[in-house]
Amino acid sequence: SGMTEFEVLNPSIRLVSDFSWSSNFLQAEFEVDAKAEPTSSVVVVRSGRESAALTGAFRVYQPGRGRAVRK
Repeated sequence: SGMTEFEVLNPSIRLVSDFSWSSNFLQAEFEVDAKAEPTSSVVVVRSGRESAALTGAFRVYQPGRGRAVRK
């Protein structure tokens, strides 16, 4: 079997923690560059000789602009 590797194919998204997992999920913390374009990213998962691509695994949204109203 061996170690499972995850590769995020968007250079604007960086892994900043170790992965942790349970029976039905996997989680980690990522940092998104402030100048990242709104897009999605693919994650390639490799385990031994097998690999899979998780398409749309990450989505980068540009926050909406808020407006302040004074009375």
